[in-house]
Amino acid sequence: MNIKPGTPMIMEFSNRERMNCRYVGMSRDEFILLKVPMVPGIRNRLAEGLFHQFRFLNDGTIYGFGADVLQYQASPVSLVFLSYPHEFSEYNLRNEGRVECRFPASLMVGDDTIQGFIVDMSTRGCRFVFEATTSPKIEDDAPVMGFFSTMEGTRQYEFKGTVKTRQIQDQEKELGILFSGEIRLPEGMNVFFESEEGAETAAMSSSK
Repeated sequence: MNIKPGTPMIMEFSNRERMNCRYVGMSRDEFILLKVPMVPGIRNRLAEGLFHQFRFLNDGTIYGFGADVLQYQASPVSLVFLSYPHEFSEYNLRNEGRVECRFPASLMVGDDTIQGFIVDMSTRGCRFVFEATTSPKIEDDAPVMGFFSTMEGTRQYEFKGTVKTRQIQDQEKELGILFSGEIRLPEGMNVFFESEEGAETAAMSSSK
């Protein structure tokens, strides 16, 4: 599989937390190299031998793979070496029409603006998460408006909707938002949403 250097990836840990990272390169049958954020606790999360899941968008398809951490280095750049995956999961999300992501976003509720992330999205709505310490009063069916950008951050996408669900998980609050009307999707994401329901949601394919 040909993956372009700089391709954004999502790394998912065993506790389901996610982190944005970027593909740097690979040595076939030996390792994959990713650039990861330098954040507190990153050395423990990327200790040698730990197994994590990864997802990325490539030529209009979302792929996933699992890999073991081979080595983490903090200097001169925060990088992680992963075991080379010989199988990729190809996610054809035509059934549920929902894409897991982590897009920086801002949400306006009344006079308040909340900074957070969209962690999954469909044509009908999304899940928006933010720090629990940010706590404006939000009621069910409250109208909201927001903006999100992809990890490249080259443009912003606007959405409007209403709050349908509210949850608190650990240090984060989560809102389920139902969109009002259509929204403009990042290039490539509409590939997953424009198909008939009932297709398989995932198929295994071997790397070439």
